[in-house]
Amino acid sequence: MTVKKNLILIVIFIFSKIICQDIEYFEKLAVDGKMTELEKSLPFINSSFPNHPMTQYINAAMNNNGEEAFIQFNTIINNFPTKTAGELSIMKIGEYLYSKGFYSQAIEQLIKIPLFFSKSKNIERSVDLLKKSYLSIGQQDSSEFYVNKFSEIYPALNFKNYNFTYQDFLDDKNKSIQSEQKVDEKSTSVQNSTSWIVQVGAFSIKKNAETIQNRLVSAGYNAIIVIVERVGKRKLHLVQIVKMTTLENAIITGERIKNQFGLDFVIHKK
Repeated sequence: MTVKKNLILIVIFIFSKIICQDIEYFEKLAVDGKMTELEKSLPFINSSFPNHPMTQYINAAMNNNGEEAFIQFNTIINNFPTKTAGELSIMKIGEYLYSKGFYSQAIEQLIKIPLFFSKSKNIERSVDLLKKSYLSIGQQDSSEFYVNKFSEIYPALNFKNYNFTYQDFLDDKNKSIQSEQKVDEKSTSVQNSTSWIVQVGAFSIKKNAETIQNRLVSAGYNAIIVIVERVGKRKLHLVQIVKMTTLENAIITGERIKNQFGLDFVIHKK
């Protein structure tokens, strides 16, 4: 009987190692940006590792709806901030914000890559966009400071190609605007029918939610409280800013509230 039990344990151990190697293999493909290969394996990945952070990232990265992907990446960052999936999601959010012209918000994300993920393959790319973002808001000194700082921290990486001029930035921005205009023409009708929500708190005690709501309303925000019933648990009172017509407006509103009141926020599509 003991021999049989040991044999079962050995089989379970070997099977676990195989599964671990499989997800590590797919994680490497994701880090290397080999999305075509991942797409072919997506059904297997979803069925074999449905709750793994990397599975969530791969699905978000393959989502052609940029606004939905933005929310998916944010969820991954909130749930797995130190995992590889979290790092890749931070980079994706930084790239998205940069492409939309939210340069200050992009800086907040992009700077996390070289600061907190020293083994990331995205360090050069993040510093690239970081410098361009600083140039876009007229902070030449900051851009040079961080390029020099990260050059010292990562002497093996090549930062020499990051000597952008302001004209380089303008040229890139014009190309980006032209590209975005083509996309916006196709998606305007969809965006107009979409409503976005900025959630700034979830409280079990109603009075706490009302305090936050009153502060936001006094500051001119359209803040409401939504009550969520939880089976066997106390109700949750969600403080939300509603009726945002675009994701861009939701991001701006969330950042403004964060700066004014120190409240973190999460964006949802209604």
